[in-house]
Amino acid sequence: MKKSRAEEDIIQAVERLEACDTLADGSRDYVLPTIVGKHSDLNSISVDTMTQLLCDRYSDEVTKYTVVNCRYPYEYEGGHIRGAVNLYTKDSVEGLRSMSAMTKKRRILVFYCEFSSERGPKMYIHLRSEDCALNAEHYPRLNFPEVSYMADTRHFTRLTASCVTQTPTSQCCTKITQQICIISA
Repeated sequence: MKKSRAEEDIIQAVERLEACDTLADGSRDYVLPTIVGKHSDLNSISVDTMTQLLCDRYSDEVTKYTVVNCRYPYEYEGGHIRGAVNLYTKDSVEGLRSMSAMTKKRRILVFYCEFSSERGPKMYIHLRSEDCALNAEHYPRLNFPEVSYMADTRHFTRLTASCVTQTPTSQCCTKITQQICIISA
């Protein structure tokens, strides 16, 4: 029996996912380098990779990125990554679905919380589940194929703080100092 085009697409996507480090929809490889975090089943990035993303080191490949702070509002107000959106409930994360879908360049979501061990990964999983359900009829298509969480955020504060307090010696440090560093209310 001949397989439909949709069935062939699904088989090819599964084969790609099993063979290499591709996005959840099997369309292409991750643009950001990944590491093994506390949740080995989720894509995670290092603090260094996050810093490079914030410094536009991936601007040739990334259209837009959204940093999602999953901490409670009082924690967010106490200091957060500049430009991060505070989404700490499942309902608020579902609001991300209104963002436009795929473009040739990448649109990346990065979740984080205090230690990136609970709330960030939970919101990541929730978004992935909602995205899969929304695209069930078009599997393996996803609106957000490239989602990560920042592993071990304890070091991020130290990294950005050291960059801010030192005299900037690189373009990246200058950008962090002017635009990205953790800000306090």
